[in-house]
Amino acid sequence: MQQNHPRVRIINEQLLSDNWYTLKKIYVLAAAS
Repeated sequence: MQQNHPRVRIINEQLLSDNWYTLKKIYVLAAAS
């Protein structure tokens, strides 16, 4: 029985998008140098 926790999912998505943004920023900086 799988229970859905919208709040947890939203937090996870925020963390993922933050990580993605940071990775993209690092990648752009690395590519520019």
